Amino acid sequence: MALTDTGATLPKLGNDLTTLSGKMTDLKNGVNQLANKKQGAPALAVGVRQAIGTLQGGLKTVQAGLTRTGNTPSTMGAVQGAGQLANGSGQVQSGLDQVHSGLQQVYTGLAGTAQNPGLIAGLTQYTDGTAKLADGNQQVPMA
Repeated sequence: MALTDTGATLPKLGNDLTTLSGKMTDLKNGVNQLANKKQGAPALAVGVRQAIGTLQGGLKTVQAGLTRTGNTPSTMGAVQGAGQLANGSGQVQSGLDQVHSGLQQVYTGLAGTAQNPGLIAGLTQYTDGTAKLADGNQQVPMA
C-alpha cells in the first residue's frame, strides 16, 4: 500500500513534529538539570542524606531523653519520670484515703451514733445541765 497525501495529513504531521521537537528540547534540558551536580538530583541526594543524618541525631536525642535513668527528677528520663509520677500518685491516693477515713471518724465522733451520742449531743447536754444548774442556783436562798 502506498502513502498518499490527502493534503491535510502531511502538514498536520509536520506541525506535530515541530511541536514534538520543542518538547524533546525541553525534556533534554530537564534531564540536564537533574544531572547537574550542584542543583540536580545528585545535590538533592546529598541534601536528603544530610536531612536523614540530622533526623537520626534528633531521634537519638529524644530516645536518650526518654530512656535516661537517674536519681533526681532533673536526671531522670521521661519513662522513669512517668513511673515515679505513677508511684507518687498512688501514694497520694493512699494518703487521701487515710485522710478520708480519719475525717469519717472525726464526723462520727462529733455526730455520734444511736448507741453512742457524739460530742455535739454531749455539748448540748452539758450546756442544758449548766443552764439548769444556774437556774437552780438562783432558786437557792442565800443565807
